[in-house]
Amino acid sequence: MTMYSPATAGRGLRGWGGGLFLLGIVILVASVLIGVLGARNVNVDDLDFASEGTATLTSEQVVVVRGSSANDCVVTGPSGVALPYGPSSGQINDLYFVSLVPIEDGPHTIACQNGAAFAFADQDLVSSAGGGVVAVIGAFVGALIGGFFILLGFILWLVGRSKRKNALRNAQQYNGGGYDAPPPPGYSQY
Repeated sequence: MTMYSPATAGRGLRGWGGGLFLLGIVILVASVLIGVLGARNVNVDDLDFASEGTATLTSEQVVVVRGSSANDCVVTGPSGVALPYGPSSGQINDLYFVSLVPIEDGPHTIACQNGAAFAFADQDLVSSAGGGVVAVIGAFVGALIGGFFILLGFILWLVGRSKRKNALRNAQQYNGGGYDAPPPPGYSQY
């Protein structure tokens, strides 16, 4: 038969709390690394950005707009009608990846304002930008999970520590001085 010891009170909670706390730190650090590496995966150094220009569009193109908003660049068709942007492929820092579907064939004029610039992107760049956005979103979710584990682990550790302290205090109060004190009169383990 195992005797209950105040020193073991809360041991399981302290152990689980410490383990979850460390696991949360590992998840948080890994999430930050994945987010940073995923966001750096997009290489736009090879693109030739311009503030205005003319391009002949026959099919859907992806335009990369560098500026404060994707609406800083306006695309006008051959008939002078402004083209709306299609669905956005994502945003990384000040780069906006938007699709452009021409309504009519011919030369389209692109003019940017507020210091913005544009460039046409190939499919590889769009894929890496999409992967970068997914990596950043995944890193954010991972950081939330890691933060939850850190908080949960810390709370469990505190509760376990509190149980141990209360058990030790109660043992001292009822035994008259702690572990090294002789048992009270009339007390026998057998």
